[in-house]
Amino acid sequence: MSNKNLPDHPRSGKRQRFKKNLRIGILLALFAGLMIFLIPRGWEAFRAHQEKNWQSQAASMSKEVKQLYVDPKGKYFKADIERKDITALKKTLKSKNEQPFQTVKTAINQVLDDYALQQEINGLFESKALDGAVLDPAPVLKEKSSAEEIKGFRESLETNHYENTAWGSDLAALLSVAIAQQALKTDAVNTTAALFENNKVRTAVTLDAYTTAKGKVLLVKNAAVKNKLLGDLSEVENYLGQQAKKQDEEFTAKVAKETTELNEKIDKETKAREQAEKELRAYEEKKEAEKRAREAKEKADEAKRSSESAEKRSRENSSSTMTHSSTSTSTTTSSSASSESTNSDHQ
Repeated sequence: MSNKNLPDHPRSGKRQRFKKNLRIGILLALFAGLMIFLIPRGWEAFRAHQEKNWQSQAASMSKEVKQLYVDPKGKYFKADIERKDITALKKTLKSKNEQPFQTVKTAINQVLDDYALQQEINGLFESKALDGAVLDPAPVLKEKSSAEEIKGFRESLETNHYENTAWGSDLAALLSVAIAQQALKTDAVNTTAALFENNKVRTAVTLDAYTTAKGKVLLVKNAAVKNKLLGDLSEVENYLGQQAKKQDEEFTAKVAKETTELNEKIDKETKAREQAEKELRAYEEKKEAEKRAREAKEKADEAKRSSESAEKRSRENSSSTMTHSSTSTSTTTSSSASSESTNSDHQ
């Protein structure tokens, strides 16, 4: 009986499915092996690319930080910089936790601290005392100021070694001005207050005490403080005037004399104050002159080095020429001597 028309045996279909699944399994195994080989290398390449991208972004942000300054080395901020410009950079960095950004984060935090300190010190005065790299030669301390606040700023400068920079030196100079003006203001306020008791002029007040107080008040730079104290002193002056009317002509003459002396003293102290302001301006001019002198010296030194190098080359060329000439002369002399000796032998 023929088998041609018989159906396939069930085991034959299973074998075919097994072979098909085996081929698929082998292909999957090969693909998995390939992935195991390629994925780590792909990840490393991705990480390297990402690291390079981070470094590029960090370098760009570091450049933006430097652009906040007129002179990054001198630490002077640009005059038109505002706190929001710095905080915007910090906000951009907030989500950047990768290592390349850590240095930039540290720098921007320091910039914020530096800018805040400059703003606070500027805030001590009636107008901006340090604007960019321009220092006000005659800043005026505000009416509301305290010695403790100024002392705190000085301690901050010293703790951070800011005085090692030109910017820090200028802030230190401003604090010195603030300390001096604060001391004059405090002294004038206390001296004037001592002339009163229960908001009235002391009955035992003297002309000497009045003139001493007025002399101190006139040294106060802040106009509001000075005018208020002068208003208080006008009460003392009126009181003394009333007392003077009760005195004889001798006392009146004494008042006139001491008033003249007071005016002379005021003129002298005013001139001294103007001289101090002039010296502060001269300090700024000196700084600029020293800068120009350094630049001129650097150019002169460079010219000198170029000249010395040219002279050295000239001496070396001259020495080489002389050596060559000496060698030629020696050779000529030797040849002549040899010729003469030969002639003598022939004879």
